[in-house]
Amino acid sequence: MLGTGCQWRAVPKRFPSSTSIQNRFCEWCRTGVPERMLDALRSRARYPVDRSQEPTAAAIDSRSVKATQSGGPSGHDAAKRIRRHVTADVEEIPIVSAVHEASVQDRDGAPDVIPEMLWRRRRR
Repeated sequence: MLGTGCQWRAVPKRFPSSTSIQNRFCEWCRTGVPERMLDALRSRARYPVDRSQEPTAAAIDSRSVKATQSGGPSGHDAAKRIRRHVTADVEEIPIVSAVHEASVQDRDGAPDVIPEMLWRRRRR
């Protein structure tokens, strides 16, 4: 991963084809598997530090990062960057994240993560 940035084509030969792995990953994303995994891991990580399973407070932060060469949102930034907006609990464990063009300000990106965070909390 350090050398290739986790490219699908760089999957070791002992695993299924990169197309099969990518298709499975996309299927998991459509059905919410990564979110459920993160929720379960967050609950387990909060237990040893005497926190309730569900966070009651969160912080929102954003960071501009370099966009991939293969496309995706880049905005009007000469450096071809994107902006990640993330909500995290007080233990700095992610709750919800969203990717925007670099030109999206923090106040404009927050409305995309707050409703998702509240929806997940109601769903439990």
